[in-house]
Amino acid sequence: MCVRLRRHQWALPSEQEHLTTLFKATVAIHASIMLWVGSWGLIALEKKRDGASTDDALFRTSLTTYVVYSVLGTLLCIATDTFYGNAGLEAGYLHPRYSKNRILYAVRLGLAWVGTMLMWSGLYNVIDLDVFPADFRAEYRSEIDGTLFVTGIALLWVSDSFYWVCYLDPFGLPYVFSPTYTSGLQEHLTTVVRVLVSVIGQTFLSLAFYDFLENNPDVMGETTVYRELFYGLLGALLLVWTDAWIPLSWMDLEEDSSPDSEGVSMSSPGKDTSSSTSAGGTYTVLFDLRCFIALVGQLIHNTAVWTVLDMRIFPGQPIRHGIYIAIGAAGLLATGTLGTNFGMAVAPVDPGETEADILRDEDAEDAPLLRAIEEEELAQRRHYIQ
Repeated sequence: MCVRLRRHQWALPSEQEHLTTLFKATVAIHASIMLWVGSWGLIALEKKRDGASTDDALFRTSLTTYVVYSVLGTLLCIATDTFYGNAGLEAGYLHPRYSKNRILYAVRLGLAWVGTMLMWSGLYNVIDLDVFPADFRAEYRSEIDGTLFVTGIALLWVSDSFYWVCYLDPFGLPYVFSPTYTSGLQEHLTTVVRVLVSVIGQTFLSLAFYDFLENNPDVMGETTVYRELFYGLLGALLLVWTDAWIPLSWMDLEEDSSPDSEGVSMSSPGKDTSSSTSAGGTYTVLFDLRCFIALVGQLIHNTAVWTVLDMRIFPGQPIRHGIYIAIGAAGLLATGTLGTNFGMAVAPVDPGETEADILRDEDAEDAPLLRAIEEEELAQRRHYIQ
């Protein structure tokens, strides 16, 4: 039985399958970054007159433009039922009849793609280019980056999305549910605010690391290909060491629903990771440290790969953005992660299929387990709402 419940509770039954999964995850991670670099480049693409850049841009670079990007992108993500996914919450405020229709799925995916790129690029550029004046930024760069990093971590804690951003599941904590199409308006508004706080925190972290690593030659030295390759390898090693490499790929893998599945490692088959938590589900300082290392590794790796793709491969060539988008989308499709990158399921199901239909299709021995899971999660949802 293949049941997609919570992210990262995966079992890797064999060494061969594990190596295959690692390869697919590596392809998916770098295809995602390539897609982002290409899409981001199109958003910032400027027209040229007599070979010189002017203010007459395809997408005019101004504070107003970036604010419009942020608002429009956020509205598109909300309209496509993918906004909650930016803080690790499952989508579900569209009725299943609409959210799982194959035609609407494709339309939602395209709009979610555009909305996600507009939202993140707009918010990033508002903070990067308009919050801190250039002179002030140059004089207090390290202090600003440090403040953004600490504030970003705090916002992730406040929005209860820290572990999700680190791509590690803290087994034992109550599962946090997102509102569904049956929930009230107040619950949805509360969740929207929470997701916005998380998005701002993630933006702070990305901006702080990129600025510190790439725009700080006095401390980190000049940007070179070899330095970026070192950064990328270091970040990847940290992610593999903390078992966060495969989850970072957004791959949807088969879950082993056995009681022992919570101790399965994602970087080494059979490796016991249960020491991360106590027997009662109370988290140790070592687990939080592991999450922090995974987060740092993710930021270092993604920043380095982004820099190489953006600044070292045919820089200034608009056609490059389209090539990046095509290659990135193809890689995500090949690994089955295009939808999950934008907060959507891997593939839609029959719009006429209900939860009762799915339950009846399962083996008789699995039906009680599914019912127990549903009852437990329903009880947690009610407790969370109260």
